[in-house]
Amino acid sequence: MPKLSSIVDTEELDNLYADKAIVYVEGESDEAVFTVLAGPDIGDRLEFKVPKTGGSGYHAVRDRVLEERGRGNAKIHGLLDGEASASFGHILHLIENRETLFQTTDPALEGLIFLSETELENLILCHAGVAEFLTNNVTLAGIGGQDLEAHRSDLVSLSQRFYLLAMMKFAAGELHRTGMPCKQVDKLAGRFQTTESTLKITREIKASIEKDGGDWNAFVTKLNELMGRVRERFTDDGTRPPPKERQVRRLADGKGLLKRVIGKNNGQRNWEGHLVERLRQSPYAADFRQALLHETGA
Repeated sequence: MPKLSSIVDTEELDNLYADKAIVYVEGESDEAVFTVLAGPDIGDRLEFKVPKTGGSGYHAVRDRVLEERGRGNAKIHGLLDGEASASFGHILHLIENRETLFQTTDPALEGLIFLSETELENLILCHAGVAEFLTNNVTLAGIGGQDLEAHRSDLVSLSQRFYLLAMMKFAAGELHRTGMPCKQVDKLAGRFQTTESTLKITREIKASIEKDGGDWNAFVTKLNELMGRVRERFTDDGTRPPPKERQVRRLADGKGLLKRVIGKNNGQRNWEGHLVERLRQSPYAADFRQALLHETGA
């Protein structure tokens, strides 16, 4: 145990003597949603927190967790989006994971737990019954006028579009670590919100990468490699939705996809709150709770 004189952070001192697991998350919305999913009765066993110092984002959580664990507090953990594992160089852990939550074997990421989905929004898209919500979120006069299968089909189509965006980001990130300038993919991500064809947007991404001196062929090779690893999980196992649909929606660009779905259906931002409540009532919430308690030892 570290000497008290070596700890100048009062929050760290509180964590040291807390008789519970402490789980750092990236932001207040993450803290609120995860608290709802974990349930109200585990507060004496586990607490979510947002780092008060050290900046923001995935790296702030990682640094805070490693710092406190480095001082001997093994009760400290971090819970991050699945895409964070990719940003830390472990994209294959995200692609190949079959559990609700996962950790890597990287000692530099000790204590970090990752969602199996790319982003928090993917939890909603995968588990909250979005198509059913869209079908039922109507006035009295509109009841029976919405086609559930049409909403499901549209969600499948949009998911494929934003899955491609996510895989392009992942491919760019993988190559950027080797020195290839691929950050332009992020700058063009907003184009996927338009009605323009995916082919046209892809051509613009190609031109942007090549303008920055990037190797388009290397980019496509990496993209195909990653998507090939995902396709290995498409084998039909008789469950519904089928594996291809599940994996595409799990790995899609969640923020972009949820925004497009809500916007296309003339929705409001408060729909997100209603969808989180549906997520809380879904079987996923129990799976999340069990997995989190297991991973943290709480």
